[in-house]
Amino acid sequence: EFKTELSDKRVNQLMEDFDKSGDGALQLDEFVNLDIMRNRLDSLAREEKALANEKAKAAQMEEEAVKLLQAQLDMINDRAPTNREKILSCLPYLFPLLDGLQFGRSLVLENLDNPIAVVAALVYALYRAVPFGGMIAFFSLSFLSNNTSINRLIRYN
Repeated sequence: EFKTELSDKRVNQLMEDFDKSGDGALQLDEFVNLDIMRNRLDSLAREEKALANEKAKAAQMEEEAVKLLQAQLDMINDRAPTNREKILSCLPYLFPLLDGLQFGRSLVLENLDNPIAVVAALVYALYRAVPFGGMIAFFSLSFLSNNTSINRLIRYN
């Protein structure tokens, strides 16, 4: 007795294999013995298992690729910047302003009642108090732009 439940897909594959006339029904001369039938069923099962293994391997490789991509994005540090990081990214733009303040010194000195002018004068005084401050700032910004642990917005600016 051959009690095996077969899916419709397997039954159709077996019919394609053993129906030599192609009429959709097995003729008397197309019947095969039980060993040949079992061998063909085993080979179909092996093929299905191999396909399932290939799909599992492909899914695993895709998952590893996603993890690798996420690790690369983490290394690039391309997350949304915080408010603090946004403010820090604006600081490099102060250096050209500070370099230009030497030419507008008279405007700042005439408007000492303006709080923005006072803050600009203090920042300018601190910036000029450090010998070679501009060169130190340039090299420090160049060094920090290669540091991937800093957010990309700051590194870019």
